Amino acid sequence: MYKQIETVGTVGGKVTGDLVAVDGSGVHWLYLDKGDGILAPRVHVGRSSVISG
Repeated sequence: MYKQIETVGTVGGKVTGDLVAVDGSGVHWLYLDKGDGILAPRVHVGRSSVISG
């Protein structure tokens, strides 16, 4: 379960937007849109030092 999901524009350079999600442990995951509306497998991109409830 994710605590937060945000659109981040086109990080991967495609026409369609990508997503960043933060899970319950504060780990940030990037989901690149493959250009056809399907998301590629998630990529670990960071971790929050402070997790708000």
